[in-house]
Amino acid sequence: GYSSVYPSDTVTNASIAIRKIGSNAIPSLLKMVQSKDSAFKIKMMDLAGKQSLFKISFSRAEEDRWLAYSGFLVLKSDANGAIPKLSELTDSKDEAIAMLSVECLARIGSNSIPALIRALTNSNVHVQERAAMSLGEFGSAAKPAIPFLLQMIKPKNSNPINSAIRTLGEIGDDSMIPLFSHLLLNTNTTAEAGFALGRRGSNAIAPLTAALTNSEKIIRGAAFAGLEADIREVGPGRKRIDDEYSFARINCVYNLKMMSAAFRMYKSNSLSLTDQPAPTPVEEFLPETNPRTS
Repeated sequence: GYSSVYPSDTVTNASIAIRKIGSNAIPSLLKMVQSKDSAFKIKMMDLAGKQSLFKISFSRAEEDRWLAYSGFLVLKSDANGAIPKLSELTDSKDEAIAMLSVECLARIGSNSIPALIRALTNSNVHVQERAAMSLGEFGSAAKPAIPFLLQMIKPKNSNPINSAIRTLGEIGDDSMIPLFSHLLLNTNTTAEAGFALGRRGSNAIAPLTAALTNSEKIIRGAAFAGLEADIREVGPGRKRIDDEYSFARINCVYNLKMMSAAFRMYKSNSLSLTDQPAPTPVEEFLPETNPRTS
């Protein structure tokens, strides 16, 4: 992400300037999102760095893009007018521009949800993945994305299913527990399904508890992490409200819990790994119809 690339005083100064300018900054911010370093510019920057006689300052595309991200982070919903152009830019052939456009949309707020859902069908799987994770930040407000996320976890689509599963765990409902329980027993999706079940709270305790005796260590580790109170109980609509809560942060907490469980099992050397029976095809748990973007 772009949020921690530059010193805090630089971030503060940029934020103050953008607040003063307000929505009038949108055209400049959109240009910065599309900033590129030409081959000539890169060569000139390289030559300037090799001499000390003249001090020549160049603005790198990376710096412009960071300023754009910071601008939309500050403006939030005041930048709603930028949503159509940012949505268009998610289709850019330049992956850096497309990915940044998704991040800027997410920073604007819930009015960007339709544009982020559109990005789920992008031809670039990295853009799809970033859009899925961004939608997780909006919780239940992103429920319209559910049909598209379900399509993403069909193996034949070759899409980034892991992000889709985690986001479904955050924005979905308990009707998806059978799907997550099935995916928990597939070692390719175990970690994501453990997170999704954990986020479903007390109603998903049974499948997680049952998985604690599975012969696969990775499945036991995912189940252990999903059962942790820090995963099940923290966040909007749950028992505990954490001021620092975010979808990205709860994902990090879960990953750490799973690593901790894996380390404990490694030290105890409990239960050797064995082959599992062939899993039921995931299609049996998914709707047959394809969703359409507006």
